[in-house]
Amino acid sequence: SHIQSLVLHLYELYTFNEDPMDKHLDLLLRTISVRIVCGTNFASCVKEFGGGWHTAWHIPLTFIQDFTNNSSLKRRWLSNTFAPVVYTDVVDKPDRWIICNHKVFGYYRVDYDDINWDLIQNQLQTNHTQIHVMNRAQLIDDALTLAGKYSRVSLNQTYKRALDLTTYLKKELDWLPWETAYRNFEKLQNLLSGTEAGALLNNIIEENHWHIPLTFTQSFSNNSTLKRRWLGNSSEPAVYTDVIEKPNSWIICNHKVFGYYRVDYDEMNWDLIQHQLENNHQKIHVMNRAQIIDDALNLASASLLVNTYKQALDLTSYSKKEFDWLPCETAWKNFERMQNLLSGTEAGELLNSHIQRLALHLYELYTFNENPKDKHLDLRLRKNAVRIACGTNFAPCVEEAKKVFVSWTNTLEWKGHQSLKNEIICSTLRNEEDRQDWFAHFLYFQGLLGNDLLGLTCTKDIFQLRCTGGYHTAILLIQELSRFYNQERDLIQ
Repeated sequence: SHIQSLVLHLYELYTFNEDPMDKHLDLLLRTISVRIVCGTNFASCVKEFGGGWHTAWHIPLTFIQDFTNNSSLKRRWLSNTFAPVVYTDVVDKPDRWIICNHKVFGYYRVDYDDINWDLIQNQLQTNHTQIHVMNRAQLIDDALTLAGKYSRVSLNQTYKRALDLTTYLKKELDWLPWETAYRNFEKLQNLLSGTEAGALLNNIIEENHWHIPLTFTQSFSNNSTLKRRWLGNSSEPAVYTDVIEKPNSWIICNHKVFGYYRVDYDEMNWDLIQHQLENNHQKIHVMNRAQIIDDALNLASASLLVNTYKQALDLTSYSKKEFDWLPCETAWKNFERMQNLLSGTEAGELLNSHIQRLALHLYELYTFNENPKDKHLDLRLRKNAVRIACGTNFAPCVEEAKKVFVSWTNTLEWKGHQSLKNEIICSTLRNEEDRQDWFAHFLYFQGLLGNDLLGLTCTKDIFQLRCTGGYHTAILLIQELSRFYNQERDLIQ
C-alpha cells in the first residue's frame, strides 16, 4: 500500500498511453510506474494489464558435454511459462558429464542430479582445464550457494558435496575460481561454525595454498630488470640465497607492485632504501616509492617494524622532494588516519609539523592559483597540498583561504577556486573562534550538497556542531572523521 501510494502520481501521468514524443527517461518512468502499480494490484492497472508480478521472458539455456570442446555447444530456450520444460535430445552420452550455462552466458544458477555432480567432480580432480575457467567458477558458486537452499538430503551432507567439489582447487592456478571460492568461504565460515561441514571447510582452507610470484630489483640495476622467484604452497619459510648479488646495496621486493602483498625488510635494508630516497628517489620506480611508504606505515601500525613509527616516518622525509602524485597521495592517506588517531595530543602536533614540512614544496608550487592548463593530477596535487597546508595551520594558507571565503560571502558568488571549495570552507570554519560567527557561516552554507558538506564539519569545538540541532548529517560526519582507536594511538605515541 505504501509503495502504491508513492507511485500513483506517475502512473496517472503516464498510464499505458505511449507518446511518440517520449524521451528515454519517460519510457523508463512509464515502465517502472506500470510495473509497480500493477504489481501491487491497483484495480485499474490490473484491469488494463492483468496485474501481479507475472512478467516472464525467454531464457537461453546452453549445454556442453565432456567429449566436446569449449567452443561447441547446444542451445535451447526456456519459454515464458512456469511449467517444467523437458528436453530429451540434449544429452548425447548419458555416462558423461554435462554443464549448463556455458561460459556463464545466462544469469541463473544450475543444479544437477547426483550422478552429474559426481561426474563433474571427477573431471575437476582429473583434469580441471577440460572445463572452461568461467564454468569452474560458476560450478563453485552454484554448488556453495545452492547448498542448504533446497537440499534433498541433510544440510551437512549438502555442504559436504559442495565442499568436496572445491577440493580440486589445490591444482587451480586461475584467479577467477579462487576468488569465487573464497568469497563463498568467508560467508560459510560464519554460517557453519561448530558443524561438521564447518570443520571440513576449515581443513580445505588450511590445506590449499597457491604460488605467489616474488619479484626483486637491486640498486645497481635499472627499473626494467628484475629477478623472479616463486613462493610455493608450503607454510614453511622459503630461503633464496641467490637473490642478493651485492650485500651492501638495497633490494626492493614486489617490483612495480606486481603482487598483492606487503613487504618488510631488515633494518639495514630499510636504511639503504631511505638513503636512496633522500639522495635520488627517482632511482626507485614511482610505484615502488608509493608501495614502500604504504608498507612501512601499515607495518608500523601492526608493530612489525623494528623502530615502528619512527622508522616509517623517517622514511617519508624524502617526500619534500616528491612531485609525483602516487607516492604523495599514498603518504597523505596514511597521514590523515594518523592525524585522526592523534588529534589533540602532543604527538599529534609533532606529526602535523612533520606533514607540513613534507607538503610545503607542493603548496608553494601550486598555491591557490588555478591554471586552465592544469591536468587532472595537478588538480589533485593542488587540492591535497592546500588541504594539508591549511589543515596543519600553515599561516599563509589559512589567511588565503579566509580571504577567498570572505570574498564568497560578500559577493554571494562562487568565483574561482571551484576545486578547492571544500578545503577553503573547512579551513575558515576550523579557525573561526567566535561561535556566533561560526553558526552564521554554517547556516549560510547549509544548502550545499555533496562533498562540500564536509567543510561544514570542520571545527575545533564539537559543541558548535551540537548547537546546530537537527543537522544530523554534519554530526555523523564529524563523528566518522574523529574516530579514536586507543590501541594504535598509544602505539604511535
